[in-house]
Amino acid sequence: MEYRTYSAITQSETTKLLPKSNKSNDIVCRKLLGARIQLDNYVANFRKMHPNVSEQALDELIVEVVKASKKGISVTINGTNEHNWDFTQSLFFTSCVVTTIGYGQITPLSRSGKIFCILYAIVGIPLTLVLLSGLVERFLVPAMWILQWLNSKLQRFYQPFSIRLLHLIIIVTFLVILTIFLPAIIFYYLEEGWTYLDAIYYCFISLTTIGLGDYIPGYSNELRGLYLSLYKMVTTVYLFFGITFMMLTLAVFYDIPQLNLGLLFSLSRDVFPRTRN
Repeated sequence: MEYRTYSAITQSETTKLLPKSNKSNDIVCRKLLGARIQLDNYVANFRKMHPNVSEQALDELIVEVVKASKKGISVTINGTNEHNWDFTQSLFFTSCVVTTIGYGQITPLSRSGKIFCILYAIVGIPLTLVLLSGLVERFLVPAMWILQWLNSKLQRFYQPFSIRLLHLIIIVTFLVILTIFLPAIIFYYLEEGWTYLDAIYYCFISLTTIGLGDYIPGYSNELRGLYLSLYKMVTTVYLFFGITFMMLTLAVFYDIPQLNLGLLFSLSRDVFPRTRN
């Protein structure tokens, strides 16, 4: 009886805390409500089975578990044989540092680790930008081939700006499908609890280097051992090439003078002519 009463109370309180939903976010509200009710029911059942554990002690334990989890420490005892800092985990962490994604799920704890991370970022980030810029130049070659082909077919009917705009739309559409929609399908099937929108959201947040860290591949699926290591390595490669294609899109965009907003802030002599003596 006490258990059912507690569940009813928490369900009522959780419903009040959720924002008023419309048709577009009903699914999100139901997921939040369901997760909160499930957690509250589990806590109530735990207290019922272990009456000697005080509410304050349980809350303190939960807080410490959340802190440890955020630092990448496994909180289960003999749950798996995985190490917190194996090779693929370290590779994934370093890729997040040099690409400035910075999910924040795994962080160095020791002083030496923090110092090394600072030095590594100082050296690694500029070198990574140089590498990505070189890759962008390579990928610009086939992109310009498409522009030349469009000019040969359409220059008699359309203005150069219209052709360049069409070229930009083709490049953006192709890269969005290649780097966001198609990988999102894979993440959707591999990550337990992710919707397709969640997977698209993760791809966009990661490739734009926002890296909020609310969705990270490899932490909500059932892959273990070699398969998990391979999965993280493939994800690392995906992040590098995905960011490269994002930079390629920006390069094609800024190659159109009418769309290059940077020219408004240019300090060239056309904008600020030198005064003659």
